Amino acid sequence: MTKISKLGIFYCYAISATFAVASLPIWLNIIVDPYDLNNLVSLNINKTSISEKANNPLWKIGHFTPNDTDLVIFGDSRTKALKIKYWQQLGATAAYNFSYSGATMFEIYDSFRFIKTNHKLKTLVIGVQLRSFDEKFKRGMNRVPEALRLYNSPIAYNSNWFISQVGFKLLKDNYFKQLNFNFWQQLFVTKAHAVSLFAKSAPSTQQLLNANICKNCKLPPDVAPQAHPIYIEKYRHFFADDFGIWNELWLQNQPNPDLNPKFKQQVARNGAADWRNYEFSEKLWNYIEEISIWCRNNGVELILIAPPTIVELQHRANDFGFGKLNHILRMRLAKLATFVDFDYSNGLTQNPDNFNDAYHFNRAISQNIISEIIRLAQPSRLQTLEKYPTNFIQCPIDDENIRSKITDGKITVLTGKSCRIWRQNDDA
Repeated sequence: MTKISKLGIFYCYAISATFAVASLPIWLNIIVDPYDLNNLVSLNINKTSISEKANNPLWKIGHFTPNDTDLVIFGDSRTKALKIKYWQQLGATAAYNFSYSGATMFEIYDSFRFIKTNHKLKTLVIGVQLRSFDEKFKRGMNRVPEALRLYNSPIAYNSNWFISQVGFKLLKDNYFKQLNFNFWQQLFVTKAHAVSLFAKSAPSTQQLLNANICKNCKLPPDVAPQAHPIYIEKYRHFFADDFGIWNELWLQNQPNPDLNPKFKQQVARNGAADWRNYEFSEKLWNYIEEISIWCRNNGVELILIAPPTIVELQHRANDFGFGKLNHILRMRLAKLATFVDFDYSNGLTQNPDNFNDAYHFNRAISQNIISEIIRLAQPSRLQTLEKYPTNFIQCPIDDENIRSKITDGKITVLTGKSCRIWRQNDDA
């Protein structure tokens, strides 16, 4: 009988320990299951706040149940604010919100391809805005293919290190909230903080504030100073002077001088970033057009919506010369489907109190928008609750809600209280 040497025993233990450490993420993923794809063990922990935030698409894909869904909502963080629980409380119990924070048109299109096999689908709602039709928006990000790969492959999902990190965060949040020691980081990854022995120390704040530090500084002779596009006193562009019958749709409002600093900074900085290098993409337009054709051929009602932003932010597109394109986009969208527009100057968007920031409306507005969409798409299901008033936004769905009507014979625009509906005429 061969006697195993001490060195051999050591190697066996070393290999076993290495295997145990290497398999830790797999067992963590199987047991904790941050995205509920395994459903083998129930730990009774709340996963939504951490898991959904870490990977929006994977969470939405993993929890989509086609047999229980007849209305799907796509879009970015603004349509994501139209929460499923509000739809259910207002009567649309079979609605599912497939929106992602920061979603691009690439992600909306790939998500649509995933859900379009749902034979129970009756209504598709998509949040669209001019800003999304730029392939450079969010650097062309598309998280959906990777989410689908993890969803379709248990091996890929259970061996994924990112999923393991989410799982550890869930355990820490639910069982070790007071744990300051970052076990995951210490076990697998450590940060390096290296400084050269010959590096100069950073100047102090007092030194930087010294008036003499740049006493004789000059710009290079071929570089002209450039003013930051601050947006305070007036709009630089008005685009609707030659729009004929459509002129009255676009008001030239003055910015609110009392806009709070947070909103004002977003309008100046983020608004400029949205439009400075904007390029409209026909490729992305073709995605929406393809979705429209599919809906028409499969008996699915398509509703396109422009969620509201504060009026000061809306006019940033005008400042960069895209006001006319914004109007043209609405005309084109009306030819594809019913287009419900909340993003223009009205009582809703002129009041900053209706918003959490320049881009995102508050909960009450979310509930009002949902009730109007249900009233348009599934009126028989609408349950009007006293705590969710529906009279703040009145889309021109019924004759009594129509405040004005404009048509050029091909496109008709109906205006309600804080909502417009754009449609192509049946005989156009």
